[in-house]
Amino acid sequence: MLTLSLDTSSKTACVGLLKDGENLANITLTGTKFHSESLIDMVDDALKYQDLKIKDMDLIVVGVGPGSFTGLRIALTVAKTFAQTLDIPIVGISSLEAYAYGFKNRDKIVPIIDARRERAFFGMYRTSGDKQIETIIEDRLASFDEIREIIDEDTILVGESAEDLRESLGARFASTTEILPTDLARLGELKYKEEGSDNYFTLIPNYLNVSQAERQWKQK
Repeated sequence: MLTLSLDTSSKTACVGLLKDGENLANITLTGTKFHSESLIDMVDDALKYQDLKIKDMDLIVVGVGPGSFTGLRIALTVAKTFAQTLDIPIVGISSLEAYAYGFKNRDKIVPIIDARRERAFFGMYRTSGDKQIETIIEDRLASFDEIREIIDEDTILVGESAEDLRESLGARFASTTEILPTDLARLGELKYKEEGSDNYFTLIPNYLNVSQAERQWKQK
C-alpha cells in the first residue's frame, strides 16, 4: 500500500510517504505562514524523489486538527482535492493523536497546543510497544486550570507547546516535538483497515473553537 500523509495544523507543515510499512519520505517545513502552493510543492518533492505520481497513491491521510484555523484548511483542501479528482480513499486523523503515536509504552501522553488566553487544545493517549494507541481523553479545548487537574507525575506533555507550557501546567515531563508524517500515515492506514474511507464531501477540520473572525462578527 502507498500512503500519502499531510498535516498543516501547527507551525510545521509536513508530508509523508509510506509504502507497505516502510518510510519513503518525511518532509517538514517550519514557519509562520503556509499556503496551498507550498504544500503541493512539498508533495511534488516527496513523490519526485521516489519516482512516483499522485495517482499511484492507494490512500491519502490528512491531519484534521485541532490547531491553527487557517492551517487546518490548507492540508484538508489539498488532500480532498487529490482524493476527489483521482478517486483515492481519504482518511482524517487527529493531529494530537499523531503527536502521541511517536511515544511508545506510555500510559499518559498529553499532546498539547497553546490556544492562548490560558487555554490549550489537548487529549490524552496510552500507547503500547506493538504500535497500538488508545484514547483516554478525547481531544478538547480546556483552560489551564482544567488541564492541571488531569496531570500527575506520570504524565508527559508532547507537541509544539509542550516545553513552553510544562511549568504553567505543573508537569514533570515534557517533550517539544513535531508530527512525524509517516506516523500520521500509519494511523490513517489502521483507521482505513478498520473503518474504510471517510467521505471527502463531509470530512471537515476539528476546530474545537470559534475563530477570531467569528468572535468579532458575533460581537457586532
